Amino acid sequence: MSLRACCYHKEDTVWMAQRGPDGLWAGLWEFPEFTDDGSGEKIFEIKHILSHRRVEFELWLSGESPPIEAAQYSRYRWIPLGEVQGLGISALTRKALGAVQSAVVMEP
Repeated sequence: MSLRACCYHKEDTVWMAQRGPDGLWAGLWEFPEFTDDGSGEKIFEIKHILSHRRVEFELWLSGESPPIEAAQYSRYRWIPLGEVQGLGISALTRKALGAVQSAVVMEP
């Protein structure tokens, strides 16, 4: 399974999406998945093992406006970067968050 997500950010906030009540990672917050090439820079890549599947994950960083909302998410919101750890997030999102924190802090 391959996933691509994008961390849209402005200043010290990031755009997060909460998954719907069913399926993989139900109810958890994450950086929204995307399928097009879009703009941005790849900042994180990992092969993550779940109990029943292997996930190849890429995270991109963009200062552009977030795209139109997707059906697999129940809500979206801008969240201060320092508050993301306090949300319900998966281990995969927690790993990606370190790359986001480094990349956002390093930007001019």
